[in-house]
Amino acid sequence: MKEKAGGLGREGEKRAAESLKSRGYRIIARNFRRKFGELDLVAEDGEELVFVEVKTRSSISFAHPLESITPAKKKRLILAAAAFIQENGLEDKNCRFDAVAVYPGGEGDWRVEVVKNAFEAG
Repeated sequence: MKEKAGGLGREGEKRAAESLKSRGYRIIARNFRRKFGELDLVAEDGEELVFVEVKTRSSISFAHPLESITPAKKKRLILAAAAFIQENGLEDKNCRFDAVAVYPGGEGDWRVEVVKNAFEAG
């Protein structure tokens, strides 16, 4: 499953987006970048605006992918989410942060694990 640098992450984001769409999410932005952080995916789930952090690993031998969402990473995600909200005039929307782990499931398939409300911005 080796890929060029960035290839694994792109593949994970693609699989995460597909999984979210199948669950009824509507993807409205990908790779929203600002100097202080990046949002992998921004989606709507019903009336809620959802900021999605995708973590992809080629193996879970050492740790689960979601264990790499550190307090510093959460802070950067919150700052990027605030910028997205402000730039798009979405201050009236209810928001949440979800996380998606993508990793090999065996026999060439991938597991996609979605965690709603993975952390709070407050």
